Amino acid sequence: MGGSHSAKFADKFLVSTQELAAELFEGEAKQEEFKLKKDVTKHVRVLDASLGGKAAKDKFLETAIPTACFVDVMTELADKSGKFPNTLPTPEIVKTVMENLGIGKNDNIVLYGQQGKISGATRAYFILSVYGFKNVRVLDGGLKKYVDEGLPTVKGEEYTGAKSKVTGLKLPQHKVAYYEEMKEFSEGKLPDIQLVDCRPASGFNGNADDNIEGCRQGNIPGAINVPASELLNADTQTFKNEEEIKQIVEKYNIDPAKRTITMCRTGVAASSGYFAFLRSGFKHLEIYDGSWSEFGSL
Repeated sequence: MGGSHSAKFADKFLVSTQELAAELFEGEAKQEEFKLKKDVTKHVRVLDASLGGKAAKDKFLETAIPTACFVDVMTELADKSGKFPNTLPTPEIVKTVMENLGIGKNDNIVLYGQQGKISGATRAYFILSVYGFKNVRVLDGGLKKYVDEGLPTVKGEEYTGAKSKVTGLKLPQHKVAYYEEMKEFSEGKLPDIQLVDCRPASGFNGNADDNIEGCRQGNIPGAINVPASELLNADTQTFKNEEEIKQIVEKYNIDPAKRTITMCRTGVAASSGYFAFLRSGFKHLEIYDGSWSEFGSL
């Protein structure tokens, strides 16, 4: 499917709302009047990658970027047989989801989150990129910024087009960290690793009001707390620029050259840290898939 035209995006990781509009629409696009480009879905596939099950799906059906499809990152792009929330999906799960959406590994994919839900898009970015999807980007600012700029929206629709063929998916190596290694880290046995916990300070410090049942409060000894919200501009939900991220990295004494693992409560906010650090040039990045929901339960 798709991929026959190289979408003109300046950044390898992010797409601005205006760049996306230029790819989707003929001329100036407004809510009152817009025209999609011919065969636009052959050039770029837009995917609402949100969190929240039926509530998120209902929001998509009410307000969506034209041509967008929907995937619930928490229930569809996750291994629901796992013991902990948001477990990395198996190759078979990813294959089924993406084929049913008609999206192939070489398609230009733009992921967006609903209002205030950027971490769903970055979690989907992590999953798709580590499984070998080549041209995946995140819409900077998500649906919030898109709507705030007066760009056209429609009522979302179920995808009913042709299926794609997705092959060659393998469980990613060196991108996912697991409990055994985190336990060793907590015991001071792995000094070459730096662990960044992207939960809010309240959760990191043991005062979370949304703690998972059966999971103790606290953090992994040796972890550095960098809340995911600190990596975003609060007013627009856009990512801070590379210089600002560099300043945050220096503030917390994080070494971009070292192996860096991000985590959070269930592995979702961790993906925003992963994404921001990846854009900043970190070379050895992973996510602790079980995150605190696992470590705090064992």
